[in-house]
Amino acid sequence: MNEITFTTYQSQVFTEVERLLRTNGYKAKPLFEDTYVISKRVAEIIQSSTPSDGVVDGLEDESIRVYNILLGITVQPTEETATVILGPDVPVTPPVVTPTTYTLVLIPTNSFLFGNEQVTVTYTGQFGIGTTLSGITSQNSFLEYRILSSTEPGFTFRGATTRIQSDGEVTQIN
Repeated sequence: MNEITFTTYQSQVFTEVERLLRTNGYKAKPLFEDTYVISKRVAEIIQSSTPSDGVVDGLEDESIRVYNILLGITVQPTEETATVILGPDVPVTPPVVTPTTYTLVLIPTNSFLFGNEQVTVTYTGQFGIGTTLSGITSQNSFLEYRILSSTEPGFTFRGATTRIQSDGEVTQIN
């Protein structure tokens, strides 16, 4: 006679599967969980596929899994139910996202006041109102520049006139 020995956790799963059989049955038909054939099959499933150690929080999920195997029920995972469980020694490191810094070449629109020299500045992320440009130094409350070029791919503001505060913040684009 073959004897099956359970760990404490596996024994708890067995008891819970029997409770599911008693309360849920199958397709509205009661199943007698204490019949030898059903109990033997539950024991075989647990012995072959249930971990010997488990957590109480996972007891219900494991019992339902064994119950479904016993009755041939297949459950298709959905986005809501599909989970990835990592072991305790698998480090999870979030990806490091380094913002991209671009170079922008400007020329003052009032070149007779400020000279005709180009100004090269840098900015991080996409260019737009609220972007802060590094490299603008002025005592004026705002400066107006025409944009000559940018290293940003697909840059759409070439030729536009920008109004830039003395701290480098872009406040208007025409």
